[in-house]
Amino acid sequence: MQAPADCDIFMSIPAVFSVINGSLQFNNSSSHRDSSDHVLCIKKNIYGLRQAGNNWFDTIGSSLLALGFCQSQHDPCLFIMKDCIIQVYVDDCLIFGRSDDVLDTVISNLQKDFVLTSQGSVSAYLGIDICHTPDSHLEFFQPG
Repeated sequence: MQAPADCDIFMSIPAVFSVINGSLQFNNSSSHRDSSDHVLCIKKNIYGLRQAGNNWFDTIGSSLLALGFCQSQHDPCLFIMKDCIIQVYVDDCLIFGRSDDVLDTVISNLQKDFVLTSQGSVSAYLGIDICHTPDSHLEFFQPG
């Protein structure tokens, strides 16, 4: 059986379900099965599925590459552009830029494809304390 063109993931209808008048019905008895010509098409990944994280990373990675970022060969979760660095961890991203204009441009480009929530300046991330120095540098500390 072949999946429809607009489906990334498909599966056959399990024996306890059947299609009656175009609608999926639950059968108490698994002997009745009318699903030989039907497939279920999952158009959207459901959060919590095993492959959800991988699908998310592929999606955000493709978008960042399309914006002109290069993916690090040493850390595949690190994306680098001339004036900006993005670190992706699960569904969080740290964005570092040389200026507010660079950050605003990157964020507005990402908002075209994603719903973003800005948490402002970072002070801690994954057990690492981040200190902003008066001369606009960042210092990273990992408490012992």
